[in-house]
Amino acid sequence: MHKHILFIGLFFLVTFNAFAQDDFEDEAADTVSTTLPITIRKGLFTSFYQNNEKLSTSLLQEVVVKSPEAVSEMKRARKNYLTAVALNTAGSFMVAYPIASSVLSGSKINWKLTGLGVAMLAVGIPLSRVATKRAVNAAEIHNRRVGNSTGYKSNLKMNFAPTGAGFSWTF
Repeated sequence: MHKHILFIGLFFLVTFNAFAQDDFEDEAADTVSTTLPITIRKGLFTSFYQNNEKLSTSLLQEVVVKSPEAVSEMKRARKNYLTAVALNTAGSFMVAYPIASSVLSGSKINWKLTGLGVAMLAVGIPLSRVATKRAVNAAEIHNRRVGNSTGYKSNLKMNFAPTGAGFSWTF
């Protein structure tokens, strides 16, 4: 029973890793604007929004189309992302399969295959981070072109002057 649970857990690990960056392909708003800024939200995963609608990579490419430099960055980001997905998926399988098969059949682990999988993951994970950085760079280039770096921003400060203290609100 424990072997089956381990095998199912490894299967979900491989599946999760293969689709961990799937927010690149999520469906978003049907219409995008090339004149509005892109909001970049960083958390566990970096997401791109315009008018409070999440943008997929393909929609992000449509938004930055008027800036050749941003289009170039998005093309590089897309290539890096696809390469990373291929490496991470194959690497996860090469790590999980020998371990699962040795647990289920009681044979020895194929360390060469497992090591190759770890090496593929060691290349694929940083490559996916590079893809995200390139997409962020493309969004920032677009925002500079439209004249706004992060969308609407306001700032409330307390200032001191010779006549006393006060608040200033900039937006």
